[in-house]
Amino acid sequence: LYNRDTVVRNCTTRDVGAGSATTRIRTGGHFINCHFEDVYLKTEFENSHHPTRARNFVLENCYIRANEHGRIRFDASVNPKVIGCTLDNTYVLGSRGYNPDPSKDPGAKAIYLDGNSWVNMSGNIIELEHGSEAWLFGDSSRNGSAENLSDWVEKDASSTIHYSVPPTRELPPAITEK
Repeated sequence: LYNRDTVVRNCTTRDVGAGSATTRIRTGGHFINCHFEDVYLKTEFENSHHPTRARNFVLENCYIRANEHGRIRFDASVNPKVIGCTLDNTYVLGSRGYNPDPSKDPGAKAIYLDGNSWVNMSGNIIELEHGSEAWLFGDSSRNGSAENLSDWVEKDASSTIHYSVPPTRELPPAITEK
């Protein structure tokens, strides 16, 4: 996805046994009411090849079943949002891009996870690393239960997860850094 602010509605991918679909996002965009099977969704940030961080990418009311990677990967993204989605055996990973110098390659910032259902999960629903930050709230659940979601979040010491936001459900603060 190269064109900034592209909106994709009612798109469907199916597992046809010929390998998985890959969607690499390099700008902001909005997927609404899509059904993705056997897919690898990834925001891409490689300082030397893709010098700008993907910003304001949104998945809304989508069904997503990842491929063998089992995840949606937000590399150094800013304000990615997953809202009202069903994530089937698919976790969310916040990480950095691929710059050999980690100090020049920040983690994902302000991942916004609101009202999602993780289903058929045997492991974590969220993994954060390299200074990534996420908000998990709303009517989110794992395998039908909203209890103890924090038990299914893994993060390194440099990353942060928030389990509440203001009652108005304001978006996380805008990040202005590159």
